[in-house]
Amino acid sequence: MRPEPCRDGAWPEAGTWDAGLLGAEAEALGPVTRGFKSVIELVITTSRLYNAMGCAAHARRSQVRTVDRSERIRTYNYPENRISDHRTGYKSYNLDQVLDGALEPVLASCVDADMAARLAALEE
Repeated sequence: MRPEPCRDGAWPEAGTWDAGLLGAEAEALGPVTRGFKSVIELVITTSRLYNAMGCAAHARRSQVRTVDRSERIRTYNYPENRISDHRTGYKSYNLDQVLDGALEPVLASCVDADMAARLAALEE
């Protein structure tokens, strides 16, 4: 809620006032003018904008990263026509068929590896 001027049109002399719809309060030690209030609101808005931009930039940086060779999931080697799934140990020399839609062997290796991991977890 924006501060209202007094009945005579003057702004309050000093004290705590609400900085508009920003949800912040500012305390002035001296006379509070309309210009002072707009400067405070601008500072608060700018601060929140920079904070939001910083959070968005951090979120983007945390999503994009370089992958170590040991962290790779799957490798597609076009010159050798080879596909390798590093999690399951699957390797095949039919990359052209996989790219055409024959995913059954790749998916079967993933399902087999998942079942083996679940059985190992149950045995422990």
